[in-house]
Amino acid sequence: MTGDQFDRFSKLVAAQTDRRSVLKTLAGGALTVLGFAVAGGHADAAAACATQCRAFTGSQRGQCQRTCLACQQAGMRFCAGTEGISCCAACEFCDTERGLCFDNCDPGSCTQCDPVVGQCVSFCTGCQVCGEEGQCAPCGERTGSGCCTPAGDCLICAPDEFADCTAVPPTCVPQPV
Repeated sequence: MTGDQFDRFSKLVAAQTDRRSVLKTLAGGALTVLGFAVAGGHADAAAACATQCRAFTGSQRGQCQRTCLACQQAGMRFCAGTEGISCCAACEFCDTERGLCFDNCDPGSCTQCDPVVGQCVSFCTGCQVCGEEGQCAPCGERTGSGCCTPAGDCLICAPDEFADCTAVPPTCVPQPV
C-alpha cells in the first residue's frame, strides 16, 4: 500500500458513519490485500500472519490475518492482543498484551507520533519552541533572547546577541560590550 493509498483509505474510513460500512470497506480492502499478497508471491507473508494469528478463532482469526497482511503491505508493524488488532507505525510501540499501539516519541521533545508519516513530529505551533518538560513555549522564553518573525518562525539569537523584535524583519544584534 502506497502512502497515497493509505491516505485515501484513512479518509474513507474517517468519512464512514456507521459500523457496517466501515467493516465492509475494511473487509473488501483486506481481501484485496490478501489476494495480492498470495498471488504476488507473498505466500511467506501469509504463512507468517497465519502463525501470528493462531491464537484467534473463527472470524477473529480471519480479521487478524487480513490486518496482519495489510500491516505488512503498508510497511507497518502488526500488533495483536486481547483488546485489539492493529498496525503500529515506526514511531509507535505495540502493547502485545492488549494489541494496542501507543506513541513512542520522547515526551520531553515536544513531539507526537504521526502514524501516516511514521515519524515523531513537533506539536508546537508557529512562534513556539520546545521548552522545559516537553511543553511548547513562546519564542525567546527558553533562551531569553528571541522573538516571532512575520512568517511565524522563531528568531533565536546566539548567547552574545539579543533579538531586536522591533526591526523589520526582526534581527539579532550583538550585545553591547
